[in-house]
Amino acid sequence: MSASSDPILIAGAGIGGLCAALALLRAGQDVRVLEQAPELGEVGAGLTVQPSATRAVDFLGLGDDLREVADMSGQPYIFHYRTGEQIGEITGVGKVTDENGVSWYHRIHRADFHAMLVDAIRALSPGAIRLNARVAGVEQDEIGVSVTLENGEVLKGRALIGADGSRSTVRNCLFDTPMPQFRGQVAYRSLIPMERVAHLLEDHPAGTYVGPGAIFNRYPVRQGKLLNCIGIVETAAWTEEGWACPATRAEFLEKFAGWHESLTGLIREAPEEGLFKWALYDREPLAEWTKGRITLLGDAAHPILPFLGLAGAMAVEDGVVLGRAIAATPDDLPGAFARYEAARKPRTDDIFEKSREQGRIFQDPDTDGFASKKRPHSDKTLFAYDPATVAI
Repeated sequence: MSASSDPILIAGAGIGGLCAALALLRAGQDVRVLEQAPELGEVGAGLTVQPSATRAVDFLGLGDDLREVADMSGQPYIFHYRTGEQIGEITGVGKVTDENGVSWYHRIHRADFHAMLVDAIRALSPGAIRLNARVAGVEQDEIGVSVTLENGEVLKGRALIGADGSRSTVRNCLFDTPMPQFRGQVAYRSLIPMERVAHLLEDHPAGTYVGPGAIFNRYPVRQGKLLNCIGIVETAAWTEEGWACPATRAEFLEKFAGWHESLTGLIREAPEEGLFKWALYDREPLAEWTKGRITLLGDAAHPILPFLGLAGAMAVEDGVVLGRAIAATPDDLPGAFARYEAARKPRTDDIFEKSREQGRIFQDPDTDGFASKKRPHSDKTLFAYDPATVAI
């Protein structure tokens, strides 16, 4: 079906797929990234680059680029929804440093992170990313894969990496599993010019408010010019179409009625034209991600809820570990995929469960008892993981 000179195909030019592509290109592998969109430009707002993801970016050779465009996060605190008082902190986050005392915890606009990866890939292989290439079907045999695009074109590859998101076509071709399930949560997002809201932040621009049935997170991006705000609320139903639907300031405020003025004051300053909402979905963990010469990565393999701030980091870690596994045995891609899955699945399964648990704790009606609860985000081992050195 495929010759040994054919490229490794990657479905999806999101952050995970691009990290895998860059890791493979740096290891001397030929790669083609198949992106369904007609043009590149990651949507979204803020992205938390956890210490584990920063180590991955360093491994990819982009550490200096990241530090140039990202905002350094000080210690993020937890605030009481009603009083605005500090009731906790995310243990170890702002204190994780390298041997030079430099923090590994960054906040960045998602589009800036995406563009950094695209530029690095195109510098190594200008034709590596193909647009308007929506995957419709996949087949494989013992020597290669065949990918059918929506337009009917058939592409050959040595192997295929499905990095095409939580509703992955590649996953659905490999496994008979339920589609993503709505988890009774809706997120609201806004980017607010910092000059409008700096007076509300005191000395802690990064912080999280917790309260009954809701959570609100804030942090600066774009060198402190913008404040990224995201509020997540429990809700019984979701009837909108799409993952990023327009929202209104009044709707956002209504969801956080009765919360402290330092929070509602932020929402009042949110530009109406930049407000969006989307439903939160996940899928139960798969028993396996790999079949022969096809494997999954990021949300295609393990979509998780965002309450630990590690969803993006999981895709970045996947890309580096997968790239390392292939680089170690480039002539045995099924074996490399199996080792990648064995190295990654225990961590992603653990993060899946802990993300759900953290959400329940954040949104527990007993906010006054928050400080006494054992919280997954206080486990420093979550942030100590190093995808550049983990055994494969």
